[in-house]
Amino acid sequence: MSIDASISQRRRIMGRCRAFIGQHAETIGLAGFGLLTVQWLMSDVLKIRCISVVACSTMIAFNYFRPKPIMLAVRFNLLFLAIHAFKIAEIVRQRQDIMLDDLEAVLYEQVFATYLSKVAMRQMIRVGGRVDAKQGSTVLHNDGPFPRKVQLIVVGHADVIDSAHMTIATLQPGDWIGETQYLKRYPPQSEIVERRVSVRCNEPCTLVEWDADALDKHLEEDVMAKHALEALWAEGLALKLEDLMDGRTVVHANEGDNAAKEVDALGRQLEEQTTKCGKTTARADALEEKLMAEVKTRYEVTKKWESAEEELKALRRSCHESVAAAPAQPA
Repeated sequence: MSIDASISQRRRIMGRCRAFIGQHAETIGLAGFGLLTVQWLMSDVLKIRCISVVACSTMIAFNYFRPKPIMLAVRFNLLFLAIHAFKIAEIVRQRQDIMLDDLEAVLYEQVFATYLSKVAMRQMIRVGGRVDAKQGSTVLHNDGPFPRKVQLIVVGHADVIDSAHMTIATLQPGDWIGETQYLKRYPPQSEIVERRVSVRCNEPCTLVEWDADALDKHLEEDVMAKHALEALWAEGLALKLEDLMDGRTVVHANEGDNAAKEVDALGRQLEEQTTKCGKTTARADALEEKLMAEVKTRYEVTKKWESAEEELKALRRSCHESVAAAPAQPA
C-alpha cells in the first residue's frame, strides 16, 4: 500500500511539474538560451561551466516536461551536464589551496601567481628538476648545438654573454632561459637548437630545469597550462625587449656623453697647442728679428771693411806713385 502511495505521489509531483513547465515553457526556454548566451561573455572557465550546468538543466526541464517530451534533446543535455560537472570538479581540484614548500612558494610568488594554480604549478615543477649552480659556472653555452632545455632562475643573478664575450643583459630571479625555442616553433622532433649567447652565473644560483621533450609531453596533456605558459613567456619576452631597448638607449646616451667629453678634451688640447704655437711663433719672430739685426750689423761691418780696404788700396797706390815720382838722390 505504501509503494502504491509513493508511486501516486511521484506521479502527482511530475504532473504538477509538467503543468508548471507547460505554463511557463516559453520563459524557461528563453532563460536557458539566455544563459547559453551569457556564458560566451565570460572568460573564467569555472563560471562558464557553472552557467552551462544551469543552462543544461533548464533545457532538460524544457524538453522533458512537455506534452510530448523530446527525449533526444534530454539525453544529450544530460550528457552535457555530466561533462560539465566532471570538468567543474577537475577545475575545483586544480584551484584548491595546497601547502607549498620553499622552492614552490618562491616560484609561485615570483612567476606563476597570475598564470597557473598551485596544483598545476606543482605538477609542472615535478616534470623538471632543481639545479644548484656555482658562481662562475655556465648554465647555457653558445659554442655549438646543445640538447633542448628550458630553465627558470629561482635564486641568484646570471649574465647573458654574446659571442664577442660582452655582457648584454643580466637575468634575475623569475627570468626564463631558453623559452624562445617554444615561441620560434621548433619542430617537435628537433633534439638540438643553435644558441648564440651564453648564460653565466655571477653568484650561486638555484634554477629549475626542464627537458624540452618532457615539458612538451606535459603541456600536450595540460592545454590550459600550455596557454598560460605561452602568455607568460610572451609577456616576459616583451619585457626583455623593452629592457634591452632601454639599455641601448642608455648606452647610446652614455656614448654621446663620452663623445662630447672627448670633443671637449680635444678642443682644450687644440687650444693649448694653439697657445703653444702662438708662443713658439712669437719666439720665432723675435729670433728672426734678432737674426736680421745680426745680419744687418754684419752687412754694415762688411761694407765698412770693404770701404777700409778700398781706402787702404788707394793709399798704397798713392804711396807707390809718390815714391815713383820722387827724384833719385846722388850717391
